[in-house]
Amino acid sequence: MSRFPSRSPDAGAGTIAPLAAATEAHFDQTFDVNVKGLFFTVQKALPLLKDGGSIILTSSVSNVMGLPGFSAYAASKAAVRSFARSWTLELKDRNIRVNSMSPGPIDTPALATTTGLTPGAS
Repeated sequence: MSRFPSRSPDAGAGTIAPLAAATEAHFDQTFDVNVKGLFFTVQKALPLLKDGGSIILTSSVSNVMGLPGFSAYAASKAAVRSFARSWTLELKDRNIRVNSMSPGPIDTPALATTTGLTPGAS
């Protein structure tokens, strides 16, 4: 079995749902994809990751700023940032570096259709 020097597990889900209108299904989908999926993907990939390698996680600028209608999404991306902090300490004996990047909106067809935002909106 070959080993990888680095991993960058990426998945993300986020739709507008103001606090008063958000459903449990919306919350669950957001956290299932952005938090649970990431956690177990990294866990399963660990045996394939070389000592001294790196894990690069994709959070979002929303984890540090408020965006109306995105509280569940922002919280899920804050969890990703927290994973980076915790896993850095957990994996230090293997010299595995864990980083989290927090980009802003990226102009893709999904941006406007799922969020109603444009890259300059945040």
